[in-house]
Parts: sequence; C-alpha cells; structure tokens
Amino acid sequence: MSVAQQDTEFMIDAKEKAKSCYARKLQILFQELDASGDGLVSWEEFAVLLTDDRLRSFLSAMEIDASDLQGLFEVLGDGSGNLSAEDFMVGANRIHGAAKAVDMAQLLSIVKRLESKLESSATSCQQLVLQADLVVATGRSSGSSRSTSKNSNKSRNKSNSNNNNNYNKYNNRADPESYNTPALIAEGDELDHLSLPFRSEGSVCPLA
Repeated sequence: MSVAQQDTEFMIDAKEKAKSCYARKLQILFQELDASGDGLVSWEEFAVLLTDDRLRSFLSAMEIDASDLQGLFEVLGDGSGNLSAEDFMVGANRIHGAAKAVDMAQLLSIVKRLESKLESSATSCQQLVLQADLVVATGRSSGSSRSTSKNSNKSRNKSNSNNNNNYNKYNNRADPESYNTPALIAEGDELDHLSLPFRSEGSVCPLA
C-alpha cells in the first residue's frame, strides 16, 4: 500500500471517528436539554442555553453558533414547536463547521433559481398586462367608430328631413289655391276698378 493511500485511509478513519464523537456529544447535549425526559425538547427547555454558560460553551465547542437561539431552535426543528432527538442530531450536523458553508452555497444556489423564476414570472405578467391594454384600446376604438357612424347617419337623416320640409313649403306657396281671395264684395260696390286673381297664367283680369 502506498503512502498516499495510507494517508487517505487515515484521514477517512479520522473523520469517521470525529463524526461518531460529535454524535455522542450531541446526544449528551440533548439529554441535558430534555429536562422532562420525554424525548422532546421544547422551546422553554431549549431556552436554558440563555442562562447556562456551561451548555453554551459546550455548544460553541461543537461549532454551533448560539448567538440567535430562537433562530437556531427553528432551524433545528421541523416547525412543530418541539425538537426530537433525530431532529436535533440532523439539524446540528447540518449547521456546524464546514457543513454550514456548504449549506450556505446551496442556499445561494436556490435563491438564484428563485430569482430567475420570479423574473420570468414578472415578464409574463407584463406581457399579459400589455395584451389586456391592447384589447381595451381596440374595444374603445371600435366603440368610437360606431358612435361616429351613428352620428353621421343622424346628420344625414336630419338634412333629408329639412330638405323635405323646405320642398313642401315651396309647393304650398306655389299652389294658386293657397292664395287668399279678396273679401266678399258687398252689394252695390263699384266693380269697374276691381280686379280678382285669375287662375290662368297667374295673371289678373279686370272685370267688365
């Protein structure tokens, strides 16, 4: 076996031992926090870390940042309000040491993908808004054209009606029968110089 292979196996073995040791420490810490002994750690039990310097030092030695205990409790748990031993072990392994940097890189990757999806959704929404505005503008233009056409028809009808009225008035004036005849002539009046309208050629003929 080469020296390089020996070194590799030694490093792997050392990491496995370190993980086992870390897991045992997590079990000890969990048992310390589980004051009720029911296998679950509530927020009230977890909050002991605020006042117990020994446990806080133990947590720091395990490379777990305890500056934000409320946030740490939420990260370790599943949202139920209690930490099980499994939740505590998995969560602690996820956030300690180098694993924290890996998770941060994964988180940044997820954020970038979400930003890309949000930008795509925003673009789609803008396109929908533009299409809606175009439909509304087209509808208004069509309605305006119909209104203009109706007004034009009304104007033509009114003009034709006025022309008909003027034509009827002219015909009434041109009808000879529409002229008023002289008032009735009293008996004994001199007729030598009287004249009456004569229908022929519209001329006036003196009476004999």
